[in-house]
Amino acid sequence: RFRRFSSIRVDGLAIAPEDGRDAQTLLKNADIALYKAKDEGRNTCCFFTPTMNEDLKTRQAMENLLVHALDRNELFLVYQPVIRLADGSIAGAEALLRWLCPERGLIAPAHFIPIAEESGLIVPLGDWVLHEACRELKAWHTLGHSHLSMAVNLSAIQFRRGGLEESLQAALD
Repeated sequence: RFRRFSSIRVDGLAIAPEDGRDAQTLLKNADIALYKAKDEGRNTCCFFTPTMNEDLKTRQAMENLLVHALDRNELFLVYQPVIRLADGSIAGAEALLRWLCPERGLIAPAHFIPIAEESGLIVPLGDWVLHEACRELKAWHTLGHSHLSMAVNLSAIQFRRGGLEESLQAALD
């Protein structure tokens, strides 16, 4: 299987009989190799290996867990201080998303953010982060720290999907 993305060629290959004895299995495995090649970058060719199938299953399981993480209150924010270099005072904070999964423990953002972006889950996660960071900043301001600001990381997907301005306004309100 191959796909051409403008001038980029990406190939996924499965070979009979090692990777499948029928057309359906060979095509499925070639697709798995194709997605692996896409992940690795431009003009790439990947041969199917059984570990790719396991990696895909692991990724799908992670995505299924992530779908429910927000509803189950497994996500939380940590705040990294932003320091003024001139005087060493705290100017604000950067909100950083974390996930404590009951089945897998603390999962690093590098493991779940790409899955959230590829699956589209980054949009509701991003909206939650915006609202939660604004809620926390309001609490800090109420406690007398009105000089503090909050930085929030956004995904390019949040910009592309549209509606970011409305999400930001809702969070600020």
